[in-house]
Amino acid sequence: MKYIKFFILTLSILLLTGCWNYRELEDLLIVSALGIDSNEDGFDISVEVINDKMVGGGEQSSGSSSEETPIVVYSSKAKTIREAIDKIILESPKRLYLGHMNLLVISEDIAKKGINEFLDYFMRDTEIRKTFFTTVVKNAKASDVLKILQPIENITAVSIQSSLEIANVYYGEFSNQTLEEIVRCLFTTGRNPTIAATEVTGDVKKGSKNDNVSTTSPKTSIKVKGTTVFKGDKLVGYLNEKEAIYYAVVRDKIDTISLSFPCDKKDNYANIIIDGVKGKLKATVDKDEPKIAIDIAGNAAITEFNCKIDLKKPSNIKKIEEMANKEIVKQMKKTVKKVKELNSDIFGFEEQFYRNHYKYWKKKKDKWDELFKDIEVKVKSDIKIERISSSVETAKSR
Repeated sequence: MKYIKFFILTLSILLLTGCWNYRELEDLLIVSALGIDSNEDGFDISVEVINDKMVGGGEQSSGSSSEETPIVVYSSKAKTIREAIDKIILESPKRLYLGHMNLLVISEDIAKKGINEFLDYFMRDTEIRKTFFTTVVKNAKASDVLKILQPIENITAVSIQSSLEIANVYYGEFSNQTLEEIVRCLFTTGRNPTIAATEVTGDVKKGSKNDNVSTTSPKTSIKVKGTTVFKGDKLVGYLNEKEAIYYAVVRDKIDTISLSFPCDKKDNYANIIIDGVKGKLKATVDKDEPKIAIDIAGNAAITEFNCKIDLKKPSNIKKIEEMANKEIVKQMKKTVKKVKELNSDIFGFEEQFYRNHYKYWKKKKDKWDELFKDIEVKVKSDIKIERISSSVETAKSR
């Protein structure tokens, strides 16, 4: 008898469970990106949805026009993000689905006001994944960015995401890429967040037309432009591409660097590729003063050499190493100076004192902004050249 009861109970559980939130795909509009702009009364919200008639399906040939675009952008205004999205439903032919959102685009204006104003919605909504990429656009509205058609990748959100991923490979993780990482950083003691910066080049209106992708040289494009610097949840400035690389070195978030540096006094340059780059931070206290040491190490190969130096001599290789290390120290000091001027500890100097010198940090935490601007930072670089590539002779030495 007890087995019969167990069978009935198990069968009941199986019948009662299922996809309670199940919806047919054909009844949904897939949101690939969401843009947030500011207005006096709240938010300007734009969503980029995929035109399924134009993207990867048999319907494209029979149910679409060559004049149609692969994406459609809807916009609305409201006091809250949720209300704005609900308003878009009144205009769209289907229900919006944000579960596969790839990208969040934030305008510069709203980033300066503070991103905490809208983060709550994204963290609270159970349908939205927290791993989508995030970017701040420098010189345009977020809604304009979503409308620009890009070559190669016909979905704008996918194109920008791909650009950010490629930048991540060649420039290191110079920013908190996903919403999840940004929120984690906001709750980390002693470190401020960074978000990838993008910039529009060309005319936004022309970029929203099919003509922008039917040419070998698009008139309008979206480019990754270094990283933003936040203080708390507010945007305070930017780092350019080179500064972003050295920020990534400090954070030990980059494996490979391409470094160009002067190799003589005649304005000739050399280039090396540094593999296995390691950045190490060390915090110390000396006579009640905080000090930071940044140590950089890695192995390099010469990829280009435009100076008249004999590379067969070990003593010359040593000189080239000294030139490269001098350039790295120079660029790192420039980056540290820039970040100090912005007065935002994105490096995590304070985090190091919190973790390793807690009593000192507790005593000084309320004055950290003043300490950060004047903190002594020593930079040491120890890059070793292990390979000179396929030729031991330079073109100028022949």
